[in-house]
Amino acid sequence: MIRIKPFFILFLALITGITFGFSSCEPIPEEEINPVEDITFYNGSEKLWKHRVNNVDSANFYLQYFAGLELDVFFDQGKFYVAHDSDYLKSETITLEEYFSQINNVADSKYWIDFKNLDRLNKFRARDRLLDLVSNYDLLKNVIVESRDEKSLRIFNKSGIFTSFWTPTIEGYSGEITKEVEEVKKEIENELKHCKHNALSGPYQMAGFYKDFFSDQNIHIWTNGLITEEDKQVVSQFKTITPIKVILIDYNRPF
Repeated sequence: MIRIKPFFILFLALITGITFGFSSCEPIPEEEINPVEDITFYNGSEKLWKHRVNNVDSANFYLQYFAGLELDVFFDQGKFYVAHDSDYLKSETITLEEYFSQINNVADSKYWIDFKNLDRLNKFRARDRLLDLVSNYDLLKNVIVESRDEKSLRIFNKSGIFTSFWTPTIEGYSGEITKEVEEVKKEIENELKHCKHNALSGPYQMAGFYKDFFSDQNIHIWTNGLITEEDKQVVSQFKTITPIKVILIDYNRPF
């Protein structure tokens, strides 16, 4: 496999501005903010992905059935560590490079990376490291990075990496336009004026809010707590909502 240096990928993305189908994270004229329908990332109707797959054995098992999976990472001293909680031990935790290197046919699947500790201090080093990894494993069009820190996330988008903005959450959204709803809506709108993230993400309880106010965006949700046979009916309803492109589930098979 030909190794492409990350700075070369970054150079191409910055020069062309459209090499990977992304817009630069500068203020965007309102008329240019359109839905991102990138067929190179989404797998048509295969919306159900496996949630929280942080070890290689599980990844290889579930990728026999799922189009994609979600994993959690922390960036520390130049490396990504695959872990959900911040008290992980580096000596006992697999790195993202080791994770990708041990997945069978790694470039045939999609990966939602929940970047737990992205911030303004590590964003450039983390961006460079991820560019290196996705070039090594031919995953540039197969990875989407999620973070609550939308400002730090912008540099990933600007560098040609798919990004998902983990939006603020509204507890118990019912369709009523409350002060909290207005504030969260405005915060998301302001961010999208600065950066055309490829998706908005949040818990399934936010699905109605996204549908009401951001139906022109790609939506990713997770379904923590929906684990029974009866709950499958709820998940199936989310599958019918067009803007929802990815639904993380805790079932062992898609349905």
